[in-house]
Amino acid sequence: MDNRGLHRALDATVHPALLFVDGERGTAFTLTKDNQGQEMEDSMLQIPSFDDVLAAQARIAPHVHRTLVLTSRFINDLTGADLFFKCENFQRAGAFKARGASNAVFALLPDQAARGVATHSSGNHGTCLSYAAEPEQADDAVRCFRAGHIIADDAPVTVADGLKVPLKNLTWHFVQRGVTNILTVSEQEIIDAMRLTWSRMKIIVEPSSAVPLAAILKNPDLFAGQRVGLIITGGNVDLDHLPWQ
Repeated sequence: MDNRGLHRALDATVHPALLFVDGERGTAFTLTKDNQGQEMEDSMLQIPSFDDVLAAQARIAPHVHRTLVLTSRFINDLTGADLFFKCENFQRAGAFKARGASNAVFALLPDQAARGVATHSSGNHGTCLSYAAEPEQADDAVRCFRAGHIIADDAPVTVADGLKVPLKNLTWHFVQRGVTNILTVSEQEIIDAMRLTWSRMKIIVEPSSAVPLAAILKNPDLFAGQRVGLIITGGNVDLDHLPWQ
């Protein structure tokens, strides 16, 4: 995929859909139990095609910011990879989930939208990033991956508070089918990656969003020569409680 294709893929959302809006994962599902509702639930278990991505991009374009994709020569040299930072910290509410919520709502048929939508949220974070890289202190996805089944987590404590959400059936479905490895990073490695992004790229990111970069910095041999997209979130991070203060 060329740079334009990468930008368009990063500039869309993860799934066209449905009725119950999951603000953290950018997905949604129906609250009904009719045939149409079952079809909508089933569609959530399908990996979206690139055409789905383009359709989502067109659907949400009037409702979200088109955010920048930034690069850093310094960080590229440091990692040996070509990294593309999709700056969803500049997005409405400071995170990518505005895309998923907009896509879910504006994909509804009129009769579906007339019933209203519901959502839940535990805060502003980059949950969808956690399935390639995770904090060592919130590693339930790693343990599930190794065991081959979901293992309940017990209130993990980590600076990456947006990644405390435990793995559930829907996400586990995709982990089982699409993930080949999960990398973990320490608390200090998360903080170091977060501070590196702040200092070298001059952009605000939250600890959860720094986890993928921390994993790349920790495992340069895995990423050397690769082109990697990282979704950056956390434009509303609490400036009075930064982890290095």
